Amino acid sequence: MKPYCSAVCIGSFPHQQPEAITEKLIDTICDYPLWPQLPNRTFLESMYVQYSEGMPLVKMDLNERKIVFAAAENNEEEVQSFYEDVIAENYGRFSMSEEYAAGLYEFRRLADKISANKPHAVKGHITGPVSFALTVTDEQRRALYFNDSLKEIITAALKMKAVWQINFLKEIYSDVIFFVDEPYLSGIGSGIMSIDPATIQSELTDFIDSVKQIHPSVPLAFHCCGNTDWSLLINAGVDILSFDAFNYGESLFYYEDSVRTFLQRGGSLAWGIVPTSGDFMKENKKSLVRKMDDFIALMEKKGFNPMNVLENSFITPACGTGSLTMEEAGHILDLTSSVSSHLKSQLKS
Repeated sequence: MKPYCSAVCIGSFPHQQPEAITEKLIDTICDYPLWPQLPNRTFLESMYVQYSEGMPLVKMDLNERKIVFAAAENNEEEVQSFYEDVIAENYGRFSMSEEYAAGLYEFRRLADKISANKPHAVKGHITGPVSFALTVTDEQRRALYFNDSLKEIITAALKMKAVWQINFLKEIYSDVIFFVDEPYLSGIGSGIMSIDPATIQSELTDFIDSVKQIHPSVPLAFHCCGNTDWSLLINAGVDILSFDAFNYGESLFYYEDSVRTFLQRGGSLAWGIVPTSGDFMKENKKSLVRKMDDFIALMEKKGFNPMNVLENSFITPACGTGSLTMEEAGHILDLTSSVSSHLKSQLKS
């Protein structure tokens, strides 16, 4: 089913209790409701820690709000047990408990309401393997990405957790879309990181293929809230490209040949047209619709059919709102819904 500019949100919200936001998400983001990540509720729900549950070698200091990984070679039995569960496809080991994901369980408690709304799909999300491995460190403060054994472990674990979460969401509603958050891709190819982009692309393709092997019909989105080489993500095999259109929308069309091929093969764009940083509170529906109109004009200039592109587009915030106030998050949520509704009405006219 084409999204036709339906609203979708990125996962994090500033609320401390899931009851304060989950039902509103179901009602406001009615075509693609999602469960909220709540980093202000507990350190266990911060972007990287939330998905560490069930991974081996994790050493967590709640007082210091710090997570590191111990050396794999010094913990052979723990690593062996981990890989036995991976090989056996024991997804239960990689479940997310309510302690780590209160919003996910509140979402399940509202399953009847979700079904009654008849959404197109429900949305899940996870931190991607590249950003996880470049952010979290070993005990020597070296990013896991540069420790081959640890990178392999967390990549395998995130694949298993993605499949477990999709299984969980399918028990709530039959259709699912799944977003993989990869903010660190904004540094690839920029000179900040000396990592071969082809290596990154291969790693992302491997992640996609592993999840698709179990859930071939679930669309996979990759979200990057900075500028990056968009062709890298397109060539990795994503179904939905989620980007900060407010700040970097024009950069997408530097890769117009790749974008054209992507759309021709059925790919979708998730336009993060609602800003979540800077002077975002001054924006309103009119200003953001005007900005989308500018992108429509750019698409026409580049030889795209804008209406066909918008039929295969989502409208989203540029990034999550977990670091904002509840008032600010509410403003962004309402703007996302209103811009989506306006563009939907344009498509129907």
